[in-house]
Amino acid sequence: MSHPPRAMQVYLDNAATTRPSAAVRRAMMEALEVSFGNPSSLHRVGIEASRIVERAREELSALLGDRRRVAFTSGGTEADALAIAGVGLRSKRRHLVATAFEHSAVLDTMRALCDLGAEVTLVPVGSDGVVDPDDVARAVRADTALVAVMAVQNEIGTVQPIEAVARRVHEVNDRTVVHVDAVQAVGYVPLEPLAAADTVVVSAHKMHGPKGSGALLYREGVVLRPLWSGGGQEGGVRTGTQNVPGIAGLALAARDAALARPEAAARMARLRDALVGHVLGEVPGSRLVGSQARRSPANACLAFPGLRAEPMLHALEAKGIYVSSGSACHAKEGKISHVLEAIGLDASTGVIRVTLCRETTQDETLHAARALVDVARATALGGAA
Repeated sequence: MSHPPRAMQVYLDNAATTRPSAAVRRAMMEALEVSFGNPSSLHRVGIEASRIVERAREELSALLGDRRRVAFTSGGTEADALAIAGVGLRSKRRHLVATAFEHSAVLDTMRALCDLGAEVTLVPVGSDGVVDPDDVARAVRADTALVAVMAVQNEIGTVQPIEAVARRVHEVNDRTVVHVDAVQAVGYVPLEPLAAADTVVVSAHKMHGPKGSGALLYREGVVLRPLWSGGGQEGGVRTGTQNVPGIAGLALAARDAALARPEAAARMARLRDALVGHVLGEVPGSRLVGSQARRSPANACLAFPGLRAEPMLHALEAKGIYVSSGSACHAKEGKISHVLEAIGLDASTGVIRVTLCRETTQDETLHAARALVDVARATALGGAA
């Protein structure tokens, strides 16, 4: 397939990954070239590297508005596993709860724990893609070790009522750990409500940072069993030599995303709404998937009944528009995602996920909206736009 000139390319798959910012790239390059030492070494070069790690830890500790312990990881998936298995393997209480549309990093870790005697309850979600805190609370038992509810659903972009969920869960069982995957939240929604959770996961590459760098922010008093043994780094919770450039990039990306959020989120929402309005107004039967009110400003998950998503993706790519069908984590499996099944979406409905970032321009969204309309019409007629 021939690719269009770079000037025509529009990247709108930012829920899958974002372009690292120039500031992040500079910070990482400095860490690679200058502060290249092992943070565990006692000489000057090692101490310089350790200072970068500890400055990053201090910044991330306060990200939610309170003070947290921080364990640096290789990304969101590992951080989710560390929280869930770290609590589940240590606790004598073997019951776990999750929403039916959690990320596979959460659900697959829980399924693995079932082989070791754990029991999992999945809480259903409504067609609007928002979980009811009372439904979550009803699933909690005396032996519930952990409840997982993500902050922003990665496929359909719905924002979950984390503060209310945490309050209701702790009312039922104050020993239950409330775990939140906030990978899609930083830079897009206010983070203060997440302080009600006990463990929170962030990932650098979803907020203009590098791949391979994430963190688990956990409350004092949450005791985690490490997934493996080693050199004792990260307080023994996540051992192994720290990825200093990745950690530097993560901390800077999180800080910049949080600072830019108020203005950037409002601008993204305006661009997103314009794109959605254009597509829904021009393509009969198309609709937005999930709640409009409780939604990430960056997410437009669009349903096209009777149309297949894959031909639409390829046609859009030929026009220089890069989007996804549901989650990129499941895109190659060729089946409807568990998220879309959880909200009752029919398998015959094609779903295109368009996700913006703070760098997305008005011209890009307008170009993408027009291309989406052209492709949907052509696909409906059985041709290529």
